[in-house]
Amino acid sequence: MASNTPNLDLYKKDPVQDGDDTFNIETMLNENWDKIDEGIGDAAESKTAIDAHKAAAMPHKFIGSDGKVYRWGLGQQGGQFGFIYEEVVV
Repeated sequence: MASNTPNLDLYKKDPVQDGDDTFNIETMLNENWDKIDEGIGDAAESKTAIDAHKAAAMPHKFIGSDGKVYRWGLGQQGGQFGFIYEEVVV
């Protein structure tokens, strides 16, 4: 009996039970290739976002008790490594 893979939901035939079935290019190949391509595209977008996040000196934002927006990160300031932040001025 045919099944689907757990992560990308790719269509799989069971060679023992489905061995006499007609090979359907659309469901057995093309739809699976589309799912793989979509999964790779999602992964590439995620990697781009992660790389940009890692490259930014202060990638995070918060609103201070004074109502101002600050960005923050970890880095060196005054020769000391630690939490650094600055006000975001628009």
